Amino acid sequence: TETMLLDFENTKTVGDEKSLGELIELCLSLIIHYQDFKGDKFVEMLNKRLTGVTTNVTGVLPSSLFISVVKALLVTDTTLLHEKSMNMLLNRIKGDNNWSEDLEKGAMSLVDILINRASSQQLAWSVLAKLSKKSGAKYPEEYLKVLSSASTTLGSITSGVSPSEELVLCVCSCVEVLGVRCIGILPDLITTCSSGSIIDKVEVLMTVTRTVPQFLSPYLTNIFINMSQQRFKSCNISTSCVAKLRSFTEDVGQSIKIRVLLPALTAAVEPILHNQEDVSDIGVITRTLQACIEKNSTHDIKTHIGSITSLFVKLLDYRETIDQSLLTYSQDVEDEMISSLVGLVYKITEKELHPLLLQLLQWSEGGSGRAVTFYNLTAKLSDKLQGLFLMFGGSIFTGIVEKLSLTRLPSQEFKSKKIKLSTNTKILMPYVLSTLYNMLKYDTTNAFLTPDKFDSILPGLLDLVPQCEFDISDVGPPIAQLPVSVNSERLQRIFNLQLLNLSKISSL
Repeated sequence: TETMLLDFENTKTVGDEKSLGELIELCLSLIIHYQDFKGDKFVEMLNKRLTGVTTNVTGVLPSSLFISVVKALLVTDTTLLHEKSMNMLLNRIKGDNNWSEDLEKGAMSLVDILINRASSQQLAWSVLAKLSKKSGAKYPEEYLKVLSSASTTLGSITSGVSPSEELVLCVCSCVEVLGVRCIGILPDLITTCSSGSIIDKVEVLMTVTRTVPQFLSPYLTNIFINMSQQRFKSCNISTSCVAKLRSFTEDVGQSIKIRVLLPALTAAVEPILHNQEDVSDIGVITRTLQACIEKNSTHDIKTHIGSITSLFVKLLDYRETIDQSLLTYSQDVEDEMISSLVGLVYKITEKELHPLLLQLLQWSEGGSGRAVTFYNLTAKLSDKLQGLFLMFGGSIFTGIVEKLSLTRLPSQEFKSKKIKLSTNTKILMPYVLSTLYNMLKYDTTNAFLTPDKFDSILPGLLDLVPQCEFDISDVGPPIAQLPVSVNSERLQRIFNLQLLNLSKISSL
């Protein structure tokens, strides 16, 4: 044995195939013989050396002999040999130089053993995943066995326990290789991945979405509802997991047809908004819808504008349903919704936009939280559309005048006093003022601000000045822009006079 080991270590070659087989057989028999001699330094050193030689020799073995060796190791009862054999196979798979059709066929003959007899199942999944990438779709029957077994293993994992990365990778690889041929396994697989903690299995859902999106549609509503709760149930969710969840919603929005996606999104909104047990992340719906709007053509968007509008109206009620302690988070989600809605506006014409804004204006009158959301939208939309927004500005201007009246003081003699405002009004007014400022700023023709509009808006604006409830950065711009936009010396004198009178009775 010592002579053969030294000969191989010095020359890295052994005379013929027979000698290679004898050396491997000898090394393996000694490894098995000495496996129970624990604690003996000489035996440990010998085993390490024998294992190293075995690994090196198998790297130069002909395909048939290599597979025979690996198979012999896999069918033993020794865990160490199982792991060594799978590592040898994994290294051979990774190496392009030694890969051949004979080796590929031999490796595929080991699938059943890897599934059923491997002591290290994680390592076996890793080998099978690499093998599927290497051999492509040449062996669909074998990969269906692998996917079926992996899917069953995934479904048997106890709730609260994360599946191994190797298992998830194996499932994803098989789905990619099989495509539509795995249709028989997909229902159970998707059900398994869309229940419990989606975070650990989202990569499987992403692979299904990219490979066979048409089979995902019946499960979309449950997936959205489940995903919406993941952010709050998993307090320690990592940044990479958040990125995966976000990437999945984008994949769904871009891969699923809009006529299929909209009903699923709509069906998921009500349970998410009115979930009394857990706080839910409606951003799952918003991000999916935004990706859908960006992906689809203008024609498709116009065809489904009614359904999209109804869905947005439901989504925008989020502020009304969320607990006040999560108001900061609500603001982030609302901004995402509005960003999606702005994306929709770019896909439709003025003819479709006008009724949409009127519908939202009417909707905003149903509660103070809705008003905040609506004027948050108009603030961003008026800045994006600029002068085009003034085409729809009449009704919105009337609403702005009404909102400013909420802050009006009872009479002129109480100008020095402050009116007590609700929390929602304090949040609302910066959006109202921003919308008004944009409308005035982008009125380049000076045609929008008529004398009647000037008279209606001036008192409410000036009443904001003595109140410490509002930041000067919010109040100042629309007041400064008002005389610029009015295009009338008479009205400008009136403005200057009232502002001067206000300065005499206010310490601000």
